[in-house]
Amino acid sequence: MNFRGKIIKHFFFIFLVYFFFNSHIAFANTTEEPEKKILILNSYHKDVKWSDDIIAGIKSSLKASDIKFDIHVEYMDTKKFYGENYIKSLYEMYKNKYKNSKFDSIISIDNAAFDFLREYSKELFPNTPMVFCGVNYFKDSMLESNSLFTGVVENIPIKETLDLALNLHKNTKNVIIIVSNSVTGKATKNALNEIIPYYVKAFNINFTITENFNLVNDKEELKQHSKDTIALLLSGYTTDYQDNIMTERDGDIILNDVPIPVYATWDFLLNHGVIGGKILSGKSHGEVVGLLTSRVLMGINPSNIPVVKNSESQYVFDYKQLLKYSIKSAYLPKNSIINNLPIKSYTIPTQLIWFFVILIITLLSFLILNISERRDAKAALIESEERLRTLINTFPALICLKDSKGRWVETNKAAIEFFNLDPVLWKGKTDKELLELNDVYIEGILKYQNFDNLALKKAQVTKHTEVFKKDTEEEKILEIIKMPIIDANNNSNSLVVIGQDITSLVKAQENKRLLNELVAYENLRTEFFANLSHELRTPLNVILSALQYIELIHANYNEHQHNNFESYSKYTSIMKQNCYRLVRIVNNLIDITKIDSGYFELELENYNIVEVIEEISLSVASYAETNGLSLIFDTDVEEKIIACDANMIERIILNLISNAIKFTDSGGQISINVYDLSDTIQISVKDTGIGIAEDKQASIFERFIQVDKSLSRNREGSGIGLSLVKSLVELHGGTIKLISELNKGSSFIISLPVYVIPDKEIKLYSDTVNHLSSEEKINIEFSDIY
Repeated sequence: MNFRGKIIKHFFFIFLVYFFFNSHIAFANTTEEPEKKILILNSYHKDVKWSDDIIAGIKSSLKASDIKFDIHVEYMDTKKFYGENYIKSLYEMYKNKYKNSKFDSIISIDNAAFDFLREYSKELFPNTPMVFCGVNYFKDSMLESNSLFTGVVENIPIKETLDLALNLHKNTKNVIIIVSNSVTGKATKNALNEIIPYYVKAFNINFTITENFNLVNDKEELKQHSKDTIALLLSGYTTDYQDNIMTERDGDIILNDVPIPVYATWDFLLNHGVIGGKILSGKSHGEVVGLLTSRVLMGINPSNIPVVKNSESQYVFDYKQLLKYSIKSAYLPKNSIINNLPIKSYTIPTQLIWFFVILIITLLSFLILNISERRDAKAALIESEERLRTLINTFPALICLKDSKGRWVETNKAAIEFFNLDPVLWKGKTDKELLELNDVYIEGILKYQNFDNLALKKAQVTKHTEVFKKDTEEEKILEIIKMPIIDANNNSNSLVVIGQDITSLVKAQENKRLLNELVAYENLRTEFFANLSHELRTPLNVILSALQYIELIHANYNEHQHNNFESYSKYTSIMKQNCYRLVRIVNNLIDITKIDSGYFELELENYNIVEVIEEISLSVASYAETNGLSLIFDTDVEEKIIACDANMIERIILNLISNAIKFTDSGGQISINVYDLSDTIQISVKDTGIGIAEDKQASIFERFIQVDKSLSRNREGSGIGLSLVKSLVELHGGTIKLISELNKGSSFIISLPVYVIPDKEIKLYSDTVNHLSSEEKINIEFSDIY
C-alpha cells in the first residue's frame, strides 16, 4: 500500500469515528468540565531553572490526574527587589490586578511567596486553598491562622552532603561554605552554626562561611586553596551580570577551572563542575506539589492534607568530576545516580550478521510470493475508497484532507460547492495557490485555513467558529474542527478539517438571549410605570381632597364664623407641597431624559466648594430641626476652589439630605463633612437612620430602583433621585459610593476632581443664589417628606 493510500485510509477512519460518536455537536451544546484556574506565585523572576523545574513537575502531576487546568504564573522577582515597601507595592498591584479574579487554588514557590500569602491571602484571595513548596526551615506555628494552607517543605540536605564529602576526602582540613545574605541564607547559616561545632571537635576542621561570593571576580580565591580544602555551594553565589545564579547557562563559566572539589545540594548545579551530593530535584519537588494540588482541586480541605515535611532527595554525581578527583563509584552511597557515564561500544558478532542476512532474504522471498495478493488488496482498497468517498459526499458538513505542507489532498462535494472549487484544479494546491485562482470563494478559504499550522505543530485537535457571508446568500456560522493525523514517529503528516453549519443553533441561542433581555426590560418598564402612577396619583388625590374641603367650607360659609381662615391656610399648604412634589418628579424625569440623550450641559464656574456645601447645609438646618434631627457641618479646609455647576451641586446635596431626613427617625443626626485630598475634594453626607441591607446596596444607584417596592410603603419616592445624583456627579468627573449598615445608618461619599477654569474669576455662591429661589428648591427637593 503506497503512502497516499495510507493517508486516505487514516482520513476516512478518523472521519467515520468523528461522525458516529460526535455527531450531536451540530445539534446541541456540549458541556465540558470547566478548567481549574491555578495561580502560581513565584518568588523569583523568569528563567530560574529551580522554579521552572518545579512548575514542570506540577504540570506533569496535574496532567496525570486528568484534571483540566489553566495555570497563570506571577513573578515577584524578590532576588532583585525586596524590603517592606516593595512587598506592599506588590500587594497593592495584585489587589488591583486580581480584584475580579477567582482561582481554584494558589501555589507559592519558595519562602518569599509563602510569607507574602501568609500575610495577604485572606485579603487578596479569600477562601482560596493554598499549596506551598520550596519553603526552608518550616515550623507548624507558621500555619496557626492559615487553615487553608498545605504544601511541601524543602529540607536542604546539608549534613548528608557534608558527611559524604568528608568521607570521600578524608584529608580535608578546610571547608568553604558559600551562602547568601537573604532570609533563607540567614536561616541556613543558623543551621550550619548548630552542626559545625561537632565537625570542628570531631575532625579538627576549619570552616569558612562566605556570603554572596562572586564566582567571576572572587573565583581566584578558590584556586589559592590547597588540596585539603573542599567547597559546599548553598546558594548566594553571583556573577558580574546577574545577582543570584539560578540558571544552567551560568554554571559553565563558574567551576570548570576550580582545583578543589565542590559539592552542592540542587540538581541545576550538576554538569557544571560540581561533583554532586545529596541532591534536591525541582521537578520531583513539583510533582509532589502537583499531587497535593490535585487533591485540593478535588474538593479536599487543605487542613485535612498533612504538610509533606520530608522532601525527596537523592545522591547524584557527575562522572567527569569523579574521574577528575579519582573517586571510585564503589565509595559512593548505595543506589547513587551517576550522570555523564561514557557510552560503551559493541561489536556485532558475525553469526548475528548472517542471521539478519538470512532474515532479509526470507522476507524478500515472502514479499515476491505475495505480489499477486497485494494487487488484489490494492484493488479492494480502491473499491473501499470509492465507497467511503460516496459516503462522505452525502454529508452536509465541509470535509477536506490536507498534507503536512498544507496541500489539499481530498475533499467532499459540500466543500467543493461551498468554496467554488468545481471549475478549478484544486488537488495538490495550497491555500495560497488556490487564492490566486479565479472564481474561488477567497474570503471563505482565508477563514478556513485559520489555525492549520497550530494544529499541525502542536499535534492536537483545535476547534473554532467562523462566520461566512457569500454575496447573495444568508450568513452562515461554521464550527471548524481540525484533527492532525499522527504517524509512527509522533509527527503530524496530514490534517483533517471538518466544518459544520451551526447557524440555526447559534441563532436560537441569540434569540433566547434577546427574549430574556426583552422580558427583563418589560418587567422594569411595568414596575416603573406602576410606581410612577402611584407617585403622580398620591399628590393629585391630596390636592383634590383639599379643594373639595375648601368648596365645602365655602358652600357653608354663612353657617360658620370667620375663624375658618386657619383651615384654609392648612389645606392650601398641603396643596402647595404636593404641587412641589409633582414638579420634582417632572424635573427629575426631564433631566434624566436630557442626560441619556446627551443634551444636558453643566454651567461650570470657579467656586469655593467649601462655601457652597456650607451654605446649602445651613439653609436646611432649621428644616432638619423641625423633624427632630440635628444637622452638623464640618470641614478640614476653609477654601478650595474648583470648577463646578453650583446649582447642580445644590441639587445633589439637597437630594442626599432629603433622603437622610426621610429615613432617619426623630432624635437622629445628619453630618455633612468636606475633606481636602489634594487632587480631589471629598463630600460626605452621613445619617444615623435605618440603613440599607447589604443585598440592596449594589442596585441603589440604578434607575427606578427602590429598596421598598411596595405601593403601601411608608416613605415616598420615584426611584429616580439617586440615579440622577450619580449622573450629575459623573458629569462633574467625580464618583459617588455608599457605605451603609442596616439599622445603623448610611454614608454617601462624593469625590470631585480639583481643577479650575483658566482666565475665569472666582464666584461667591452667596452672591449667585437668590434666597427665594433657593427656598423654593428646598421645598421641591423635600416635598415627599411628610
